[in-house]
Amino acid sequence: MSTETSAGMRLLFFIVKKLTVLVLLIMVIMIAFFIAYDMANVYVFLDDGMTQRANVILNNEDPTLLNRFFTLKYLNSDPMLNSNPFRDYLIQDYDYELKVTKLWVWPWQSSTVVEVIEYIKEDSWKFSITDDFRSRLIAAQMPEDLEEGEEFQLRIPKPQWQNGRKEIHFRKIDGQWKIDGIVFIESLKPEDMK
Repeated sequence: MSTETSAGMRLLFFIVKKLTVLVLLIMVIMIAFFIAYDMANVYVFLDDGMTQRANVILNNEDPTLLNRFFTLKYLNSDPMLNSNPFRDYLIQDYDYELKVTKLWVWPWQSSTVVEVIEYIKEDSWKFSITDDFRSRLIAAQMPEDLEEGEEFQLRIPKPQWQNGRKEIHFRKIDGQWKIDGIVFIESLKPEDMK
């Protein structure tokens, strides 16, 4: 009877050991799946949201287009959206770049921070200016002692994007990730942004 009990205990121990390994393996696979799922969602919302934000700011479009990607709290406090810094420019083209330098999300998190480098190449701007801006530039730059027939060269400043390293704060709202804040960390030289 003791050999049967001993054999039964070894069999039970073997089955429990294999079931434990199987359960742990399933848990690791599930956690990996949820991590990958959340990271992919955050990445897509980051890329699409930040690109759409740049389009809205640069082309003076309606900011309600951003409701899908950003929290209302952030949209109401975004200084670039509220100050309309490109209102004097008619921008036809630019080369916008967003590079993710740090991204991690645990499945149980409801918020995360992503580090990015965001920039628009200085030599990529294709733009014109509004008539009102042209008039103001002429008034500010026209020399008082300009003689008749003498040429005047108007200096038009290029648009300037806030190029540099940024932290993008995400929050999960009703199961969907949204950008809840953008924090500027530092400016970078063009050679550092490649």
